Amino acid sequence: DPWGARAEPLAQRALRRLAATSGVEVVLLSGRTAPDLAGRVRVGGATYLGNHGLERGFLPRGARAESLEVVADPTHDGFSADAERLAADVPAAIGEPWLIVERKPPAVTFWFRTAPDIAAAARQVRAVVDRLDPAARFERFPSRRALELRPPGATAKRDAFATLLRERRPALVFLIGDDRSDAEAFAVLRVARDAGD
Repeated sequence: DPWGARAEPLAQRALRRLAATSGVEVVLLSGRTAPDLAGRVRVGGATYLGNHGLERGFLPRGARAESLEVVADPTHDGFSADAERLAADVPAAIGEPWLIVERKPPAVTFWFRTAPDIAAAARQVRAVVDRLDPAARFERFPSRRALELRPPGATAKRDAFATLLRERRPALVFLIGDDRSDAEAFAVLRVARDAGD
């Protein structure tokens, strides 16, 4: 996660300058919820796309991050109760302090980044999820140190990024990231570049 606990002051200052520049639009796209992202980055004049694009909010310049008003895509609301059930049942079944649950209905992410054996933790989390969601109601998205569960067909970073490119038709794009979902967005950018878009 390039933002860690909070945005680095230098990066934050650079984003604030960019957001204040005429003709520049700053859009932050993350797997985190939009309020969580805004609370970490705290840059006004920017659009926050959270939960891989399922949430959208704009934070005006000078506004507090806590005031971000978020509009969520209601398409997958029917999954929220099951996501919350898994958010409670998976850690109860695993019982390890290294398991961190990130609730972001209609999705949920199980982090095991501090487990003593990452590979074993990944297998254990996957086995418990498969047992508690035997019909695979949720799609599984493994990353380096987490397993995310999302409704089938839910917007992914690649989709949100492709929509941004289509809608905004920017002259220049900067894209950063460090996980598999980010790599998919990079692939979208490469295709757009190669097509001359």
